Order: sequence, then structure tokens, then C-alpha cells
Amino acid sequence: MRWYILLICLLLSNALIKAQYVVDDLKDPYEEQSVDTTQPSKWMFGGNFFISFGDIRSVMLTPRLGYWFTDQLLVGGSYTYINWRETGFSAFNIHGPGVYSMYRLPSAVTDNLPADLLINAEFDYLWLQAGNEISNVQQLFVGPLAFFRQGRGGVTVGILYNVLHNPNTAIFASPWQYRFGVLF
Repeated sequence: MRWYILLICLLLSNALIKAQYVVDDLKDPYEEQSVDTTQPSKWMFGGNFFISFGDIRSVMLTPRLGYWFTDQLLVGGSYTYINWRETGFSAFNIHGPGVYSMYRLPSAVTDNLPADLLINAEFDYLWLQAGNEISNVQQLFVGPLAFFRQGRGGVTVGILYNVLHNPNTAIFASPWQYRFGVLF
């Protein structure tokens, strides 16, 4: 008889526990404890390109890889390739490694602008190959870039000044260069 009473008590207690059932309890308990770690990567890749037409025709491609150290500072490396042709002369191939940094101005400065404003600095150590002769050319470009965001990446447009411009050894006649770039 004791077993029957004990069995009835167990069934009733089970029924009482089920009676406290709430819809929110359907959630997987492990789902609530999980942490969302899908933060965007701090690594960026992309590049710049430059095209000029006329008596001097050139095409520049610069693939880049960078890392956002803070929300404002991107630092990275690049490799530049330039094909340069002047009317009546042979073509030059110019290539070499470089480093760059971009600093995004704080939001208070750029709130009313359609793009983020970046201060860009890039240094290139290039080899100019003309026939069998190879010479070194160093460039240090500094200037503003507009960064039109599309999600995490975007498009950059800017004008840069070559601080190390030497008319005797420079690749381009003017120290001013415009740039278009893409970051992913």
C-alpha cells in the first residue's frame, strides 16, 4: 500500500511540475549562454589605381593589405606596379614594396560630410627598369582621402603630394597625384 501512495505522490508532483510550464522554456538553454563572437575582421585588403593619358601614359596598380589597430588608425603594406610610356620612347616598368597608414578624423569633424575624411601617408621604395638599367626611386605621398563606406569596406578618392619629389629622378612630372582605391 505504501508503494501505491508513493507512486501517486510522484505522479501528482510530476503533474504539478508540468502545470508550471511556460512558453519561454522552449528555448534551448545553451543558446542563451552562447556569446556572439562574429565581430568584423580588423584586416582590410584592397588597393589603389591610377591612370594617366596624353604624351605620358601610365597605369599604376597597388594591391594593399592593412590592419585597423584602432577605430581610427589603419596601417599596412603594399606592392606597386607602374607601366609608364612616353610618346617616342620605350616603356618603363616600375615596381616595389611600400608601407602606408590612414588616420580617420573623428566623427565630430566629419558628421556633416557624405564620407569619412582620412589623412593618408604612404612610402614606396620602387625599382625603375629601363632596358638593362635599374635605378631606385623613393616616394612619400601625404594627403587627404575621402572614404565612402559600403559596410565594412568602401571606396577612397583623394589627392596626394609627393614630399620626396625630385624632378631629376621622379616617375611623374608633378608632385601632385590623384588616387582611387577600394578597401574590403
